[in-house]
Amino acid sequence: MMGTKEYYLENAKQFILDTEHADMSAQYEIFLKYMPKRGKILDLGCGSGRDSLYFQSIGYDVLAIDPIDEFLNHAKEIGVKNVLKQTAEELNYNEEFDGIWASASLLHVPACDLNLVLKKCSKALKDNGVFYCSFKYGTFEGERTERYYVDQTESSILSYLKDTGLVLAFVNMSDDVRENRTDRWLNAVLVKEVA
Repeated sequence: MMGTKEYYLENAKQFILDTEHADMSAQYEIFLKYMPKRGKILDLGCGSGRDSLYFQSIGYDVLAIDPIDEFLNHAKEIGVKNVLKQTAEELNYNEEFDGIWASASLLHVPACDLNLVLKKCSKALKDNGVFYCSFKYGTFEGERTERYYVDQTESSILSYLKDTGLVLAFVNMSDDVRENRTDRWLNAVLVKEVA
């Protein structure tokens, strides 16, 4: 059976085609409302590089990370300046970022590891740092379309925030921005409390 990483390795070109022109303006607006006008953003699981390129274009210093070489190569090709091969589980930054953008990337982190990954994200953020993350909406956990997913609801996401220093500042649901998709999405903005 194919795993999540293997799926993206095998389907990288199609994934880029399906996502690189998706209109994320509503999600950008949610995130940027909480962000300083300038600063450093970690794009965690950058995929096609679409979001990194946008944040870079409006003046942010962006580090785009992803474990899939083809995604990183495409991000570089479209003009993303800083890319690094890394997984969410490998994060090891200390108060380096004003914001973290994790659009549809943490939904592949196993439920048993999600709290630890969120702690690493919190450590990577400066005080009052802003963290956008999105998950498919619901209560499903397991494999579908050859990938592992952990869906979230407004209440379930709170259970993963224990001892992270992150608080939920905003949450809403939205429709899928890709064509011919009917998934609902949970969009959350977390803020790192000052210790």
